Amino acid sequence: MHQSQSNPGDHLRALEKWGIIERAEETADGRERPWRSKAASLRIDSTSAGAGRLAGQAIMRTAVDRVLAQFEELSDEDPWDDVSMMSRSRLWLTHDEAVRFGQELSELVDRYKQHRTQSDHPAGTRAVGSLYAVVPLGKPAEDS
Repeated sequence: MHQSQSNPGDHLRALEKWGIIERAEETADGRERPWRSKAASLRIDSTSAGAGRLAGQAIMRTAVDRVLAQFEELSDEDPWDDVSMMSRSRLWLTHDEAVRFGQELSELVDRYKQHRTQSDHPAGTRAVGSLYAVVPLGKPAEDS
């Protein structure tokens, strides 16, 4: 039985269609066709079903793995090492509070983005990665 290989170009074009990546400038020799992230952030809601839900979970797993790698890559002699942190909490919230909590976290990140980009940001700034998740745990209460 012959299985066809997935074409990475197909995956890249799908990510482009969804607005996640875009083509970057071609290299001088024109042989490479680089891609870059289109946005400074990516939000994935787990509300889709089927393949969309599985794709979202795969992207989430990749994001978490990348954050772990970034912690590992950060030298303990880096002058910005004192700002690196990760926090994990268990909160007891109503559904409305959980919605509001997620919205407030998103608003906080947006406030710090301030339309700054890799090519347009004040002197003295540095790219700082952030990752947060809002995940209901266990089964819903009977009265929720």
